[in-house]
Order: sequence, then C-alpha cells, then structure tokens
Amino acid sequence: MANPDFCRYVLQTVTGKKQISKIFLPEKQKEIKDPSHKVQKDVRLDVFVADHEHNLYDLEMQVEDKQDLGRRIRYYISKCDQRYTLDKGKTYQDIVINY
Repeated sequence: MANPDFCRYVLQTVTGKKQISKIFLPEKQKEIKDPSHKVQKDVRLDVFVADHEHNLYDLEMQVEDKQDLGRRIRYYISKCDQRYTLDKGKTYQDIVINY
C-alpha cells in the first residue's frame, strides 16, 4: 500500500465512500505500543491510513479465520482512539471516525 492512489481506490471500494480526495500516512505494519501499560497486548496494524477529513482506516488481511475478527477490530480501534483521537480536555464528540 505504498501507492497512495491505489490505497485510496481500495478504501473507496471497501467503504463505499467516493469522496476520499486525499489520503495521508499509508503506513505498513504500524505499531501501537503503550509503554505505560506493559502488560497490555500491543497492536500491529497491517495498513494504517488517515484521509483529508482526519478519518482513520485500518486495513487488515487475515489468512486464517480464528473466529475473533470482531473482537480484534474492537481492540484495534480502541487503541487507535486512545493514541490518535482523544487528547485531554476533548469531549467524546471529538473522537474521529475509524474504519
């Protein structure tokens, strides 16, 4: 996903959002670590992208169905929210959209 145009095409196709005009930060294997919580499981996102409206996208490719995809995504999104969307003093209305 190093090609931003292809990444945008994939996001538009998967989400149905045709208005994604520009994307930022297409990063492969983006790690989210929280050093203050060493016992918590770290997260490694397959592809992490932000668009021009500050929406966040996590693209995950799974080879094996372990019957935990819903819970995995819930955990990943919570880590993204914690790291990227809600600073001190902000309200919950300020949480950006995660896909």
